[in-house]
Amino acid sequence: MSRSFNFKLERRPDISRKYSAGITLFFFLLAILAASLIFELLGVSSYETVSKVFYVFTTPSTLLQAILRGLPMGFAALGLCLAFRMNFWNIGAEGQIYMGMAASTGVVLLHVYYGFLPDFLVI
Repeated sequence: MSRSFNFKLERRPDISRKYSAGITLFFFLLAILAASLIFELLGVSSYETVSKVFYVFTTPSTLLQAILRGLPMGFAALGLCLAFRMNFWNIGAEGQIYMGMAASTGVVLLHVYYGFLPDFLVI
């Protein structure tokens, strides 16, 4: 008994940049509204919570901290995207972060103790 699934691949219609930006903004605001509703149902002030989230983007020091904490996750996601695009299953995001930390520590130790690498390669 075999089933046959008929799939048809179709090219997505091209949409304008304005339409794409509008859809993105609409669903971003919808997500904030849904989260605010959940916060209110839980008895938490949604205004205070959302304002604390957006406070990160108002001062340079908090923005820098957000960027520094988000970079490892962004690089891991980029590595996963490339691996999945090549149909290569790898160790996953967490494993990539750990292996990246180990490799970068090794590079720095080689440079500091043995001077194998020029300064510009260590960065």
